[in-house]
Parts: sequence; C-alpha cells; structure tokens
Amino acid sequence: MIWMESVRCMAYVCSPKLRSLQELEQRRMHLSDIAPHDTTRDLILLNQQRLAEIELSNQLERKKEELRVLSRHLAIEKKKTETLLYAMLPEHVANQLKDGKKVAAGEFKTCTILFSDVVTFTNICAACQPIQIVTMLNSMYSKFDRLTSVHEVYKVETIGDAYMVVGGVPVPVGSHAQRVANFALGMRIAAAEVMNPVTGEPIQENCVFNVPSRRFTSSQPVAGNCPQQ
Repeated sequence: MIWMESVRCMAYVCSPKLRSLQELEQRRMHLSDIAPHDTTRDLILLNQQRLAEIELSNQLERKKEELRVLSRHLAIEKKKTETLLYAMLPEHVANQLKDGKKVAAGEFKTCTILFSDVVTFTNICAACQPIQIVTMLNSMYSKFDRLTSVHEVYKVETIGDAYMVVGGVPVPVGSHAQRVANFALGMRIAAAEVMNPVTGEPIQENCVFNVPSRRFTSSQPVAGNCPQQ
C-alpha cells in the first residue's frame, strides 16, 4: 500500500477472490484483467485444469460402464445364438461351424426315421384362431423336444404339424429302432396331454416309420405305421 499525499488517498494492489472461470464470468471479468504473475490467475487455471480432469475421468467411467453393459448384452445374445444353433444342428456340426471349419457330409448305413402329424390338423386350423394353433403346437412340441433328450434321438425338423426325428444319426447306435419306437410311445402319451382347441379332447398323433412324409395320406390315424419291407 502507498499513501498518496497529493490526492489524500491510499493506493494498493489487490487480487479478486476468484476460484474458477465461472466466478470470473459472474463478475464480468476476463482472465486478462488479472496481472500475469498474480497467484489468482494460477489458481483459476489450476482449478480449471482439475475440473477438466475430473470431467474426463467421469466420461471414462461412463464409457467403461457402457462397455460393461454392452459386453453383458453381447454375452446374452451370443448365448441365445448358440442355443438356437445347437437346437438346429447336431452338436459336433455346430462346434465345427463355430470354429470356422467345413462340415463334411456323413454317410449312415442304417437308421430309423419317424414322421408324425396331428390327426385332422387341417380341420382344426379351419375352426380356430391362429394364436390357438400356435399355442397348441408350442405346448406339444415342447413336450416332444424333451422326449428327444430322454430317448437320445435327433429332431430333424418341424413343419406345421409335422414332426420328424431320426435314430442312429448323427451318432450311430445299434438300438436306433428301439429308441425311436420308445420315442413314438412317449409322443403318443405326451400328445394326449394337449387338448384339441375345437373339441376339448386330447390331441391324436399319427406316426409313420421309415417312409417318406407323403405316405401320411395313406397311413392309419392314431397308429404306428411301418413299411412292409
């Protein structure tokens, strides 16, 4: 401080009490208003740098959390994809495809094939709403799918009300005919637990062994049909 006798006043140098650029703006001041070597300028700049580092750290944490969430979702979707793949293909074939390998066609000398469909399925569809048909087939096929694991037979495909399984493929076994026959018996029992949405009576399944699916038209309903040879 300096006393100025000529003007009868005290002159002194001071620094405004500021800690951030926001406070500087609130007072309608600029950084250039503060002396270059004033510690207040250094304090504001250091504080601003610290705030920028905190904001950057927060952004990094948010990005890391987003990546963790995406990673969890990716793992869930990958699991769904693998489940679907194993449901569509034999396990050893699915594993080869996952590894990027080519799958060679296999040859099986003996096996047992079963085709099945719902008796009077066309009439049921004509008298029901689509959602009723979907509910009926989903309930029935869920039971059939569990039976394939119990009897160790392979489900080839389902088209509409047609359900096709094979024994002895893709893993050759000598008891393939017995396994498919036991599966057919279990299928009949499981189908009886599903109700016909039109009549309210148990569903009836028609089973055909080792013949093309076109032979359904000449097969006996509610029976296991086998070729003569």
